[in-house]
Amino acid sequence: MSSSRRTERTSTAPGVGRRTVLAGLGALTLLGGVVGAKPGKSNGSKNAGAVGGGGGTTTTTAIAQNTLKQRLTKVYQFRQQTAHDDIMPPQPPAQVNNGDHELGSWAVYGKGLLHDTPSGSGSGIMWFPDRDAQTTMIEQTTGGEEYAFSLGGVRGQVNPASATSYGLEGADWFDVTIPPAPSMTGDETAAELVELYWQSLLRDVPFAVYDDESLADGDVKDLLETAAAELDSLSGYRGPTGLVGDRSRLFRGTLPGSTVGPHVSQFLLQPVPRTRGLLQDQKYRLAPEIDYMQSVSDWLAVQQGDLPTIPSLQGRPRGYIHDGRGLSTAVHFDAIYELPHAAALVLLGENLSGPLHENLRAALNPGEEGFVDFGVGDVLEMVASVSRPALHAAWVQKWHVHRRPRPEYVGGVVNALKQGVVSTADYPLHEDVLNSVALLVARNESPHDTYLLSQAFPEGSPTHPAYPAGHSTFAAACVTVLKAYFDEDATFGSGHLPAPVYSPDGSTLEPYTAEPLTVGGELNKLTDNIAIGRNWAGIHYRTDATGGYELGENIAIASLLDRARSYSDDYPDFPGFTFTKFDGETVVTITADGVTTEPKN
Repeated sequence: MSSSRRTERTSTAPGVGRRTVLAGLGALTLLGGVVGAKPGKSNGSKNAGAVGGGGGTTTTTAIAQNTLKQRLTKVYQFRQQTAHDDIMPPQPPAQVNNGDHELGSWAVYGKGLLHDTPSGSGSGIMWFPDRDAQTTMIEQTTGGEEYAFSLGGVRGQVNPASATSYGLEGADWFDVTIPPAPSMTGDETAAELVELYWQSLLRDVPFAVYDDESLADGDVKDLLETAAAELDSLSGYRGPTGLVGDRSRLFRGTLPGSTVGPHVSQFLLQPVPRTRGLLQDQKYRLAPEIDYMQSVSDWLAVQQGDLPTIPSLQGRPRGYIHDGRGLSTAVHFDAIYELPHAAALVLLGENLSGPLHENLRAALNPGEEGFVDFGVGDVLEMVASVSRPALHAAWVQKWHVHRRPRPEYVGGVVNALKQGVVSTADYPLHEDVLNSVALLVARNESPHDTYLLSQAFPEGSPTHPAYPAGHSTFAAACVTVLKAYFDEDATFGSGHLPAPVYSPDGSTLEPYTAEPLTVGGELNKLTDNIAIGRNWAGIHYRTDATGGYELGENIAIASLLDRARSYSDDYPDFPGFTFTKFDGETVVTITADGVTTEPKN
C-alpha cells in the first residue's frame, strides 16, 4: 500500500465549520513543535540527568525533529482526507418513515410520557399517550430545543440527545438509513404481533422439544403445531417458512446459517477462554418462569413510566441457554458488545491462535507476527469500538425518524379492541392479529382475562422507540467485524475450534453430530439470537431486528474502510478485508481504495 493512495487524492475543500476550525488549530499546534517540548529547549538536545538515566548519564535523540514533523504533517493530511471521504458524500440518503404519526398518538412511541385520561373500565381500560406530550418530545429530539419531557412516572427517556453527538471515524450516523418500519395497520405488523404472542406462550418450552415429539407432552405439542400452522398461513409473515413440516425452524432468524443445527449459536454455548488456563462456561442464572404485565393495572403503570422491582437472580440455579426465556435473560442486562467479544475469544482460542482470515495473515511481512495490527489487539479493539457508532446510528433512526411504538403498548391496543372499549374505525389494526388463534390462547392463559402481550421483564421495554433494535444494530456491526477478521468457512470441530454442542434442557452440553456448523453461519446465528432474544421478552418486533442488521452492517463497513486506510504502508501485501454480507449472496472487499462487492460463488 503506497502513501500516494491517501495523500495524493484530489479533494474538494470542505466548508468551514466548527470541526474544520478545530482540526486546523490542532494541526497548527502539532506542526509547530513536538508535543511535550518546553519553550526554549529542544527535544533533540542531550539532557544530563534524565529520568531513568542516573546521574551524569545522557540521552540521545532516537527520532530526528524533522522526521517527527514530517510524520505529523502526513498524519494531519491523512486524517483530513479520511474525514472528507467519510462525511462528504454526493447526496445524503433520504430519511423516511412510514407515516403512522398521521394515525394518532396510539401509533407513535410514547412510553413513559404523560398519558390521557383512560377510556373504558375493568379489563378493557385504555390510556393513550398525550398528544401534546408526544409533539413536545418530537420537537425536543429533532429541533434542538431544550429537553423537558412531559413524563408520567419516574423513568426518563433513554438518551435521545446522543443521536446528535459526533464521531471521528467511519460514516456519520445521519449518513446511513434503513427502510421504514411496517405500518401499524398492515399485515406484516399483524404477523409480527401474532409471532410475539406465540413466543410469549412458548418461552419456557425447550428448543429441543420443537421437533422431537417424544419430548413434548400433548398440550405443548398442540401449541407448537398450532403456532407453526398459523404463522405459515399469514401473508405478512417474514420469518422462516415451512414451519409445519419442520417445527425446529419456529421463531428462528433468517440470516444464513440460523436454521442450521441447534437453535442456539455455538458462541453462546462454548466455554470462553478468558486467559490461558481459564475457561469460563456460559451458564446463566435461570430466570423464574414468571410473566409480567398481564393485568391492565400493571400494564398502565409501566406505560406511564413506573419502574417495578426487578427481582435479583442471585441464588437461582445456573444453566445453559435452551429456551426462549434463556435467550431473553442473556440479553436483558448484557454489557453491549459483551457477547460478540466473547465470540471473538472463542474464535481466538486459549492460545490466541484462532482461524484468522487468510487476508490478515497475507498482510504480515516475512518473519512478522500479528498482534497490534492483524492480530488479537486489532480484532478485539475493533469489535468493541464499532458498537458505539452502531448504537448512535440506531438512536438517530429511533428518535429522529421512525418513533415506532413498542409491542407491549400495541398489546394494550389489541386488548382494548378485543374488549370492545375502542373500535377498529379509530384504531385499525389488521384483522390477522385480531382474529388470530394466538390471542384466544393468550386470553385463556391470562390470569386476568386480558389479551395483553405478556412480558419476560417486569419493566417491559426500555424507554426509547422500537425501530430498529439497538441490540440487533450493534450485534450486526460487531459480527460483521468478526466475519472480516476470521475465516467464515472454518467449521466447529476442525483445527483448534471445539466440537459443536447443544443443550437439551440447560443442565448439560451434549455433542451435536448432524450437518457441519461453520464460523460464518454461527456468527450469523449469534446475531439472530441476540436480536430475537429481545423479541422473546416481548419488547421488539421481528423487523426491529432485521432493520438493525442492515444498519449495523453498513456502519461496520464504513468503520472497516477507515481501518483499512489506517494500516501502515509497511504492509504492502494486505489484500483487504473480505466477508459475506448478511444477505448470503454478496461478498464485500474493503481496501484503502474503497469498497467493492461481487456475487458469492
